Amino acid sequence: MGKEKKLKSLALIIIVGFVCAIVFHFFVGIYFNLGYPFNTFLFNPNDRFMDFFNPLRGSFDRDPYNSERIRFIGGYLPFGYLVTYLFSLIKPWFISFALFISSFLVYLNYYIIKVLYKNDKRSLTGRFYIFILALITYPVLMVIDRANFDIVIFFFISLFALFYGSGQYTLATLLLAFPIAMKGYPLVLFTIPLLDHRIKDVFLSCLLVAFLEIASLSLFKEGLVMEFNKMLVSFGSAYSIAFGLGSLIRFNSSLYTFLLFILKSISPSLATEAAFKLGYAITAMAIFGIIAVRMYVKDYPFWRKLLIVILMMILFPQSSADYRLLMLYPPLIMFLAFEEANSFDFIFITLFGLILIPKAYVILESDVNIGILLNPILLVLLLSVSVMFIKPTLKTSLREI
Repeated sequence: MGKEKKLKSLALIIIVGFVCAIVFHFFVGIYFNLGYPFNTFLFNPNDRFMDFFNPLRGSFDRDPYNSERIRFIGGYLPFGYLVTYLFSLIKPWFISFALFISSFLVYLNYYIIKVLYKNDKRSLTGRFYIFILALITYPVLMVIDRANFDIVIFFFISLFALFYGSGQYTLATLLLAFPIAMKGYPLVLFTIPLLDHRIKDVFLSCLLVAFLEIASLSLFKEGLVMEFNKMLVSFGSAYSIAFGLGSLIRFNSSLYTFLLFILKSISPSLATEAAFKLGYAITAMAIFGIIAVRMYVKDYPFWRKLLIVILMMILFPQSSADYRLLMLYPPLIMFLAFEEANSFDFIFITLFGLILIPKAYVILESDVNIGILLNPILLVLLLSVSVMFIKPTLKTSLREI
């Protein structure tokens, strides 16, 4: 499948899925007079954009690890709260929010054009494809609805993909320090430079992570030592609140929450046992290790290595909110631009398309919809296809696309 055929097929899936979801939820809301969660595939409208404003409320006075705030601001790493503090300096906050979202949309549009079309003149059809990818997919709509700071994570991960794919390995690896210092989970992306024997680049990036965290803690209200202690207490409280109440199961694409929901349905006590958590952690690490070895042995093109690692980054943590599906965009756009002929392209397009559309047609409990079961299954299928069933034919980079 060439680029245009891939785009056309993906756009068709996204449009059909988006229109079906809009019609379904409009019909349920208007004709059956049902409110949230039946009338939308997004989060509770009463909490819209709060993933942006809550961290600002928690960090505006440089005291983000205050024990009284943990219930509404979560558990970011120090540099993450430094970023939210910087946004809190722009007042009034609705202007800060507007800049945050508008910058994301402008950047996403630029990134798609940069990778997909480079400097080529885009046809009307091409502009239509960009509109679909940039505005009406489920991950984009969800990250805007939540206004989550994973938008900043996406910015750095996409730049990593752009620079690493074009051969600027040291700069790309250093850029990973910023998202890692914000939330930690992008740490797994070090897998790619490590497999390429770029140990020095990873070491320098780790030093930058340490510097960002120490500098951030030092700038907070009570100084480095006290803020470090407060951070440790805060993390424990955040974990207890999130997983003790099971609140992170909803709107989640993690394999852990998939299994947790099933176990809760079968035996609530089993889902809380330490043996389950330990067994899951060991199994996830073992699978990650096996796949990493295969990536080292096989000659995968860069976009596939990136896709494999990002899929594991979404699947294996104990929580991966649906807006984190946005991280699939860099390998997706590179795949669309990649001209390698492959008989499995249709499978890739179908799985990508199904992941990018809303699926909240059935409510399982409270505001937990069937997407928490379908998305992990689709991600596992995409991971399996990416790792096992496609024979790599040649290496590529963004310069060759």
